[in-house]
Amino acid sequence: EDEVIEKDRLIQLWMAQGFLQHPHDELEQVGEEYFYDLLNNSLFQDPVIDHELGNVVSCKMHDVVHDLARALSSNDVTQQVQHLSLLGYEQRGSLWDAGNNFRTLLLSNNS
Repeated sequence: EDEVIEKDRLIQLWMAQGFLQHPHDELEQVGEEYFYDLLNNSLFQDPVIDHELGNVVSCKMHDVVHDLARALSSNDVTQQVQHLSLLGYEQRGSLWDAGNNFRTLLLSNNS
């Protein structure tokens, strides 16, 4: 919650995971369109705008969306989870035991 999401980094992660596909457009452009769709539909909030370039450089996930994601995921990591991103996670024992099917694991401290 209240974690800043950098637009370019998020789009790069989407590209790396194969979430962005289009036969004719550049993947970066497709990612930009998805990002702005999420922002315009209020799934992201508090955009930081580069006034020189006139575009959004970062934002935050809307609190309600964050709460929904937490409720859906609960506190359990099951064998079916393939992509997981954790910020400031400290209880690693059960995570490593359950995580043998991970395709992506992103760990970040809060600094």
